[in-house]
Amino acid sequence: MSEARRAQDHRQPETLARYPLPEVMACVVREIAHISEQIREVDEALGELLNASVPLDVKTCQNVDLVRQEMEGVQGFLLALSDTIAPDGTCDPVSATRNLRLRAQKQRLRSKWQG
Repeated sequence: MSEARRAQDHRQPETLARYPLPEVMACVVREIAHISEQIREVDEALGELLNASVPLDVKTCQNVDLVRQEMEGVQGFLLALSDTIAPDGTCDPVSATRNLRLRAQKQRLRSKWQG
C-alpha cells in the first residue's frame, strides 16, 4: 500500500485480514436465516401457549431474549464491518466480531475465516 493510500484511508491498517464483501454478506444472510428460524419456533410456541391459556414457560421467555440479543449482535457486527470495508470491496469480518457478546454467534460469523 502506498503512503498516499495509507494516509487517505487511515481506518484500514495493514494488519487486517481482507475478504470479499459479498462472501461476508452471504455469511450474514445465513446468520439472519438462523435467527429467523428461532423466531419461527418462538412464534409457534407462543401461539400454542396462548391457545392453551397457560402462562409462558421460562424456556420460551429465554428464547425471546436470545433472539433479541442475536439481532443486536447482527446490528453491531454490520456496523463494525462497515468500518473495515476498503475501497477494493474487501473487509475484515473477524475483527468485526470482536465486540459480539454471544459466543455461539461469534463462532458462527467467524467460522469461515478462522481455521
